Amino acid sequence: MDFNLPLYSQINLFLLMLGMVLSIVPEFVHGIFCLVHRNEPRQPAIPSVLPTFPTVWDRLGTLIFITLVAGITSISLSKGNLDPATEPGPGSIISGIITQIFLYSPMLLRMCIVTRCGQDNGLGFHMVSPVQLFKCGFLYVIISPFVVTACMMQLHVPEKLHELTLTPLYQEIMTTFQESDNSTLRIGIALLAIVIAPITEECCFRGFLYNSIKQHAGIIVATLISSLFFAAIHTSLVAFLPLFVFAIFQCELYRKTRSLTAPIIAHAVFNSISVLASFLPTDS
Repeated sequence: MDFNLPLYSQINLFLLMLGMVLSIVPEFVHGIFCLVHRNEPRQPAIPSVLPTFPTVWDRLGTLIFITLVAGITSISLSKGNLDPATEPGPGSIISGIITQIFLYSPMLLRMCIVTRCGQDNGLGFHMVSPVQLFKCGFLYVIISPFVVTACMMQLHVPEKLHELTLTPLYQEIMTTFQESDNSTLRIGIALLAIVIAPITEECCFRGFLYNSIKQHAGIIVATLISSLFFAAIHTSLVAFLPLFVFAIFQCELYRKTRSLTAPIIAHAVFNSISVLASFLPTDS
């Protein structure tokens, strides 16, 4: 493992650790509060047939997920694979897909159970009409990160970041997709970006992490922290701000529609546009 990391990798690690710590803090503070006040008299609980969300096990699963994702991403950053000539093989992409499914599948399964049992109609995957999507700002969700990216390019922010920290101008996976001649590799990346990532990431970052933090810290704090962690795990300084803005709009879309279907669709459309844009000629 290479510990002589370039500056941009160190910054990425800092952002990742910051997102992890801030994500865990609300649950930790709530746990301390419960321990301190556990002997105080309580009002009798309102009986319910179904348990509410999130349960203790849901919160534990969220904390484990945060730790695993941050740990795996940190190890990947610490390896310092900086050689652009080294193209990941199809096996690497397939193992990445399997790893992502393994990490996210318990939460995805839990979301399906919550939806099917009717525990909370604001957590699941009920259908959203096109009219409702557009009324809730669907276009703003898609357009916002591209507007931020365009503004950054006008101000030459990517070039300045590259000069200061040697950070790549584009996300590594998109550079690989654009330059690779391996059709299997490109299909795997497209599948990961357009199908798997929107489902798994929205289920966990909006469905679990956002809702878990919101229970104790409120909507604004939950939006900012979950968006920070979402942007940080993509480990790209150039893409960090656009992804952070995108995640904020995703939280708002989720809040307005009360369905994960809406942010999943928006995420898939956004990634599809990004994949198609990678075919456009560049100046480099």
